[in-house]
Amino acid sequence: TSQNRQDLLQDWSGYKARARSGALAGKFKRVLVKADDARDLEALRNQLELTGIESNYLSQAAELSATTIAGDKTEKTTFPVGSLVIEMAQEYGPIAKALLEAQSDFEPEFIEKQMSKAKTAPEGENYPGPEGAEFYDMTGWAVTMAHSVDGYYTDDLRSLKTTDVRPRLARGTVESSALGYHIAYRAEDDLLAVYRLLEKGVRVNVAAAEMKLKGRTIRRGDFVIFSKRNSPDLVDSLIELQSKSEVSIQALPTSYPDDQQREGPGNRLMPLRKPRIAVLFGMGANMAQVSGIWYKMEQQFKLPFTAVSTSVFSGSRLNDYTALVLPQGASSAGNDKLKDWVREGGVLISLGEDGVLTGGYGGLSRGSEGRSIPGAIAKAQIDRRSILAAGYQSDTIYVPVDGSQFYKSKPEGGSIVKLGTGPEKRIMTGWSWGEESENALKGAVWVQDQPFGSGHMVWFAQDPTDRAMWTGLNKMLLNAMLLMPGN
Repeated sequence: TSQNRQDLLQDWSGYKARARSGALAGKFKRVLVKADDARDLEALRNQLELTGIESNYLSQAAELSATTIAGDKTEKTTFPVGSLVIEMAQEYGPIAKALLEAQSDFEPEFIEKQMSKAKTAPEGENYPGPEGAEFYDMTGWAVTMAHSVDGYYTDDLRSLKTTDVRPRLARGTVESSALGYHIAYRAEDDLLAVYRLLEKGVRVNVAAAEMKLKGRTIRRGDFVIFSKRNSPDLVDSLIELQSKSEVSIQALPTSYPDDQQREGPGNRLMPLRKPRIAVLFGMGANMAQVSGIWYKMEQQFKLPFTAVSTSVFSGSRLNDYTALVLPQGASSAGNDKLKDWVREGGVLISLGEDGVLTGGYGGLSRGSEGRSIPGAIAKAQIDRRSILAAGYQSDTIYVPVDGSQFYKSKPEGGSIVKLGTGPEKRIMTGWSWGEESENALKGAVWVQDQPFGSGHMVWFAQDPTDRAMWTGLNKMLLNAMLLMPGN
């Protein structure tokens, strides 16, 4: 037994008491999180629960003075019913604070030591170069940013009305329609529900542009199903679907857009193909980094896929698939048969595998090399004109950034997610080398959609399935696999 056993136990007991009371949280005493669709908060709550962190949903709207976790802007904010509330006054409050706050607290001695390492070699020397920094692979992990939801903190501890059950969305009932139906796309569950319809043989269209039908807005990325193009039991399939989900299904009031009374929706709608997805696992000992996409597909999305090796490039087997996912380490991007398949309408999706940028699909240019950014989170903008942006209601998204060189957009376009070029701060949490890192990330591309013949090559700068933590990127990955083939 320890000589100071009693003192150590008392010290630990005092620390736990301060943790449970919230005394260790400072002004970060309560976190509230809201999203365009309350369903997006369920995944965040489930993740926190795995760590023992308790949270509840607002059962009544509230207005508080709160500070944004991303950007530290304080303002009066209204939090609607269904917003998530996490109190720091709980058993695992210090862990909750560490996971939720944006600030990464590095000791002054550690900062000084890392900054001095650049001086261990003459300026401009690449080899052998200066000593490497002492970082793990991530230095920023504010989970609200990883989920791309709006997080706020406050020390206002007024009583709030909460429930431990998320308020369900009121959807009404599906009414039989001779014209057809509109399914709104707001959360990933909506797209996965449409996938289940496609599996049943239902013919579904996606809106390529916003339109109004007798005043009702059909947003880009929403779904339209025409009754005459489907079997008579369509309404039964939709009623069953809605009974098992919170999908919004409404009868179409007309098939003619308000601004186009004499014509149908025309090229504003694109037909969806029944997806057949393959993931390139590699060959033999040369396995790709497939754990993230494997887990997402099998455990979260519940999407069937085929694990293939590089032998898929022989014969005509590629024609069995509408989309092929290329994880890091699957270095077959330059294969001629693969390029022919993309050219004929296939969708190649690269999860951080840079080989596609030099494999003949149309490359991006790299910026100058600097000191490596160790696993930070950056603020980026979405080009909402792209079908890859379907389901997103905000122009802002948060993405992981890592490395010493970043690809820049080109005048021909195709950069669907990229970081800003203005004076605004780009790195929101994690280690940064100051202006050097901010300048390196200026205009950096994070998602590139490169048309190639009748198909597409979609490149993610980093693996959006890594550690299954980047939930805010789920819809973009699903859009690439389910919406892009044939469009």
